[in-house]
Amino acid sequence: MIPKSMYEVRKFLRLFDLGYEKIHVCFNDCCLFRKDKENLQECPTCGTSRWMSDKLTKKVRHGVPAKVLRYFPIIPRLKRMFMSKRISKELRWHHNNKSCDGKMRHPVDSAAWELVNDKWPSFSNEERNIRLGLSTDGFNPFSNLSSKYSVWPVLLVMYNLPPWLCMKQENNLLSMLIPGPKQPGNDIDIYLEPLVEDLKLLWNEGVDTHDALDNTNFKLQTILMWTIQDFPAYGNLAGCKNKGCFSCPQCGYGTHSEWLKHSGKFSYRGHRKFLKEDHPFRSKRKKNVCESICNTLLDVAGKSKDGLKARLDLQHMGIRSALHPQEKGTRTYLPAALHTLSKLEKELFCKRLFSLKVPDGYSSNIRNCVSMEQCKLMGLKSHDCHILMQQLLPVAIKGLMPLGPRDAIIRLCTFFNRICQRVLDRESIMTLENDVIETLCLLERFFPPSFFDVMIHLVVHIGREARLFYVNILLMMSNCVINRRMKILKDYVRNRARPEGCIAECYLADECVSFCNEFTDHSIELNTKKGRNEEWSNDVILEGRPISRRKEIILTDELLEIAHRYILLNTSVVEPFPE
Repeated sequence: MIPKSMYEVRKFLRLFDLGYEKIHVCFNDCCLFRKDKENLQECPTCGTSRWMSDKLTKKVRHGVPAKVLRYFPIIPRLKRMFMSKRISKELRWHHNNKSCDGKMRHPVDSAAWELVNDKWPSFSNEERNIRLGLSTDGFNPFSNLSSKYSVWPVLLVMYNLPPWLCMKQENNLLSMLIPGPKQPGNDIDIYLEPLVEDLKLLWNEGVDTHDALDNTNFKLQTILMWTIQDFPAYGNLAGCKNKGCFSCPQCGYGTHSEWLKHSGKFSYRGHRKFLKEDHPFRSKRKKNVCESICNTLLDVAGKSKDGLKARLDLQHMGIRSALHPQEKGTRTYLPAALHTLSKLEKELFCKRLFSLKVPDGYSSNIRNCVSMEQCKLMGLKSHDCHILMQQLLPVAIKGLMPLGPRDAIIRLCTFFNRICQRVLDRESIMTLENDVIETLCLLERFFPPSFFDVMIHLVVHIGREARLFYVNILLMMSNCVINRRMKILKDYVRNRARPEGCIAECYLADECVSFCNEFTDHSIELNTKKGRNEEWSNDVILEGRPISRRKEIILTDELLEIAHRYILLNTSVVEPFPE
C-alpha cells in the first residue's frame, strides 16, 4: 500500500532506523555535547557558550547550537544490508574469489588481508564479517572558488564487495558530516568519537544481525583495514608527523632532508641510500608530482620549482656552477637548465594537449585546462593528473628537451602507469620499487633540490604500499569516487545558510529511496536510466561513442598499416589468434 502522507512515510522508515543524529559541538572544536556533557550550557574546556551568539550584539541565542555534527549511525545501516538477499550474497564475494596465480586484483589478495586472516582466524572464518576503509576530505559546498567554508564528509568503503561494486556510490556509506566553516585539523578526533565507539563495539562484541539469504542470525563484526586521504589529512587522522625534517611517515627519523636557505623549505633528496651497496649510482655524484613536473617544465611563475631562489640554493651548496645566477649590470640572468623548455617547445607542449581528443568518459576535456596564451595548465582535477602522469605526459614531451631529463620523466610516468594497473604481480612490484629509486636518482641529476619536496619523496614508498595493501588503484578510484560524491553533495545545497542540513536531508532521502527500491525492483518495473554508452556498444567498439561529427578521410598506406597494427594489438576479438 502506498502511504497517504509524508508523516506515514517517515513513520514507516523509522522502523528501519533510517535517520541521523544531531550532536552539538563546541564552537572551538573542544568537545561534543553528548553523554555526560549533554546538558551542559558551556564548553568545559574553553568556556565558550554552546549556543550561537549574534556577531554584532554578542547576544546568546539559546536553543540555536553554534555547531552541529550530523552522524549517520553505521550499525543499523550495516544490518539493513543483510536484509537484501542480493547484497548479502555480494558481501560474501571475497571469501571464494581470492586469486590463485600470485597476482593482486582486489584487497583480498594483499598481504594486509592475509595478516588479518592469520592474526584473527575467528573473525576471518565468518565470511559475512565486513572489512572497511575510511576516507575523508574537505570541500566547499557553495560551488565557487571561495575557500572560506569547508565541510568534511567521512565515508566508509566496504571491501567485501567485488571490485566492480566496492566503489559504487550506493555502497559507500556516509557516516558523518563534519561542519564548517573551517576544517577540523587535529581536532578531527573529537568529531570521530561516535564513529569510533560504534567501530569498537562492532569489533569487540559484534551485533546480532539477521541474514535474509539463508534466514539465520549471526554476530556481525567489522574491522577498519586502513584510511585513505590526502597527505595533509594523513597527519590529522593517523597522528603522524608530516611536516618538517622528518615528515616522511615511512622513513621517520631516517628521513634524508636538508634545509634550503633561499627557498625557505626542506629538500628530500638522497634516494641513493635505498639502492644496493654495489649499485653504479652509489659511486657517482600522482597530483602533486604531476603539477610539480608540468609547472617546472613550463616555468609557471610562482609554481615552478626552478627559479632565482632555487639557483641561489645551488650556489650556496656549491653544486652545478653552470646554473648559478649571473649578474649583468642591474639584471640577474638564469642560465637554461637541461629541463628548460624554449618558448617554441612550450607552445608545442601545450598545443599537443590542447588538440588532444580522448574517448567519452576517459577524462575531462583537457582542452579547457590548457592556456595557449600563457602556456600553462590550470584547473586540473585529480583524475586529470592521473591521466597525464600515466598516459599523456610522455606523448606531450616527445622530442622536447635533451634525452636525459626526458627519459627520467618518462620512466616516472611508466612507473605510475604500471603501479596503477587493475592486476598487479607481487614479483613485478618489487622490481618497480627498485626501478623508481633509480628514476628518482636520475631526476636528482637534472632537477634542482627545491623540486624534491616530500610529495616527490613519497613516490619511493608507493610500491611497498601496493605490495602490502593493494591500495594504489583503490586510492586512485577512491579519489575519483570522492570527487564525484562531493559534486553530488554540492548539488544538494539549496539553502546557503544551512549547507550541512541540506546535504544530510537530501542524502537521507536518497538512501530511503535506494532502500525501498531494493525490495521493489523485482516486483515493480521501474524506469531506469540507460548508461550513456549502451546504445553505442557493438562487437568491435566495446564502449564509448563518437566525440565529433563524422568525416571521411583517405588513409595512406603508412596510416593504414599503423591502424591495422593497432587493431591487432588492442582488440579483444583478435587476442586468441596470435596465441
